[in-house]
Amino acid sequence: MGPPQQSRQVTTIVITRTGRKPEPDWVAIEEALELVVEGRPIVTLPYLPGHERELCVGHLLSTGIVRDPSAVRVTRVTSGRVECVIEHRPTTGPCPPLRSVSLTSLFSCAAALQERQVVHRATGAAHAAVLCSPTDREVFFAEDIGRLNALDKAIGLAVLGGLCPSRCVAVVSGRLTGTMVEKALEAGILVLGSLAVATTAGIRTASRGGLTLVGSLRNEPARLYTEGVTKVRVPT
Repeated sequence: MGPPQQSRQVTTIVITRTGRKPEPDWVAIEEALELVVEGRPIVTLPYLPGHERELCVGHLLSTGIVRDPSAVRVTRVTSGRVECVIEHRPTTGPCPPLRSVSLTSLFSCAAALQERQVVHRATGAAHAAVLCSPTDREVFFAEDIGRLNALDKAIGLAVLGGLCPSRCVAVVSGRLTGTMVEKALEAGILVLGSLAVATTAGIRTASRGGLTLVGSLRNEPARLYTEGVTKVRVPT
């Protein structure tokens, strides 16, 4: 398998104690994406090209600008720019929360993330996020140079694919910070895991929001920081 499309080969100089030599390397592509809502630019994000529409929808959800993903209508996607409008329509209310999740499902979701990290394997420069259905049959994965962008892309992919955030498990590759947890809660996610670990702000925010926060999912043992609405089932 060749390098991913979101990477580019450059010439670098490898430096060792015995000297230096030129060597090719693959680096992640970074571009800027402007999100425009109702004709008004709201943010410009440095990002990894791909899933622009999904990044827009996920960002609007995880920042609390919209609550209902079906209200977002993307009208135009061009190079470096996504334009959308918010349509006000009756909603059916929030999905019922996921009451429990097995530890096996958490590790399965984490494994699905690691298997799909092609940009990171090629460049070492990409974060990743995945949203999985309770049965692990639906997996919505994204990579980006920004860890928050990766989560937004995965959220956008999931909701546009018909998955309700409160009925899924989300796993990210990076630290479980306060900002990451806030984004998850705003989008309706109730279970957030990571290959990495949590910070004090992440734990505090998860505890206040009733979110189940799990770290160290790369290998057993995992670390449960907070247990909220969704309980973690372990083998007996």
